[in-house]
Amino acid sequence: MTVPRRNLHPVAVDALPECPIPAGIELKSHYFMQFHHQYWGNCDFRQLADRDSRCLALELIFAAQNQQPVGTLPEDPRILAGLVNTPVDEFIRICEREYGPLWEWRRCLCEDGTVRLYHLEMHKWVQDAAKATVSYNDKLESERERKRLAQLPDQIVRAGGTKAMAEDHIYVLRLDQYLLENHPKKQRRPNIVLDAMEQMELAEIRASG
Repeated sequence: MTVPRRNLHPVAVDALPECPIPAGIELKSHYFMQFHHQYWGNCDFRQLADRDSRCLALELIFAAQNQQPVGTLPEDPRILAGLVNTPVDEFIRICEREYGPLWEWRRCLCEDGTVRLYHLEMHKWVQDAAKATVSYNDKLESERERKRLAQLPDQIVRAGGTKAMAEDHIYVLRLDQYLLENHPKKQRRPNIVLDAMEQMELAEIRASG
């Protein structure tokens, strides 16, 4: 059962274009989505489609945000109808209109071999959102690293280390890395930091012996 969209003609699977949206991108932390209102306001679809088609088209755009690959849709109209909470027969009937809700959606072959639908404009939105997510995560990780390294010298002293150890930037970086690898989820209390310091010292003794 395939989507009854006029320009979605049957095509051999091996002749389909590859999905331009890679799998694995997650936008679950996004509680809002970028919506290119200028595109929507000026596109032919909005000018020529009826109200039902426009409404379902927006619902599908929103639903695609939670799919994998993100920004794509399944091609089975039964699943699509469920995503927009519309009876299957009614959904198919609306899709058969000249400007149905799947206007400009195209079939593509995903990395896992499944065939799904993607929209060129939606692809741009996903790319923008993914870039923003990566940028935010990078900044967040940099801030976390800055705070960790700023707090660690004082934690070294409270754990029984010397002032010289706390002021040794190379030692602080090595200890931070050891704690990340061996105690990633533990708070850096004096006993945890002391244990890490002792284990690092033992490793150095073994390496030199």
